[in-house]
Amino acid sequence: MPRQVRWRAADEPPLPRRDYEYFELANLANCTQTYNNVYGVVVDWTGRQKGKNMIGGYTDMYCTIFITDHTIPLADGGGEGVEKVALRVFAPTVELMPNLHRGDIIRLHRVKVEKYNEKMTLVASIGPKRYCQYVLFRGDSQEYVPTQKSSPNFTLTDTDRDTVTKLRRHWADNYNRLNSVGGSLEYLVRIEDLRETFCDLICKILHIVEDELPDMNVWYVWDGGDAPSVACAVISEEEEEFRSSIRGFPAVQNPKEFYAAADQMQEWPCLGTALPVLVPKDHAGA
Repeated sequence: MPRQVRWRAADEPPLPRRDYEYFELANLANCTQTYNNVYGVVVDWTGRQKGKNMIGGYTDMYCTIFITDHTIPLADGGGEGVEKVALRVFAPTVELMPNLHRGDIIRLHRVKVEKYNEKMTLVASIGPKRYCQYVLFRGDSQEYVPTQKSSPNFTLTDTDRDTVTKLRRHWADNYNRLNSVGGSLEYLVRIEDLRETFCDLICKILHIVEDELPDMNVWYVWDGGDAPSVACAVISEEEEEFRSSIRGFPAVQNPKEFYAAADQMQEWPCLGTALPVLVPKDHAGA
């Protein structure tokens, strides 16, 4: 029997907006094998990869995102870090995968609660005709316009705004520990914000090349962002010798020498820059 569609008259009041019920993360521990709506603060994530099916063919893109909220305890004893909930995200294309920054607020509808290795794990299957959808907000903003959403249609109520504000405040109040880094954050930047100055980076090391240069190791690091474009500059021999003498670094090498081999890059994340960093061999373990 064909599906009957009811059209609303022009002067008829709109239907009431559906209210979604959201669960705090700590309250999902006993809700395995159910679907729920949640908010969370993005603490960390893994690189995007292609999954394989039982016969070796590639299927969805997937990654694991680690999220938290105010109900998940910080590390015991005043230590650094935070307990994190693993969120496994699957999508048919890389464009549907969340493009993340630390501190972002993610809202998920119909995420599945499972248990893996005796720990609660959330599973989100994103895409057309799939059950889960997400909306992403920047954690360092005061706006409520999503930076990314998996569906063109979404609701945003006053309760949603209050929740986003609350989680932004939680991120700001616990920034040091949620970032799992001690000490000052004055010089901490992302790869996409690099400038020609001293800075601190928190990155994932993708690969280390130890035999390319006599005195240096080449570390390829990644944090999910793209490095800014840098115009090529001509450096005189005198300036190069001066830089080398004060920094202890060898003369600038041909950039082609730092291109990673294709077989090394197969398992690397699909988005973002794998940034080559020169590390003196006598400081490689520092």
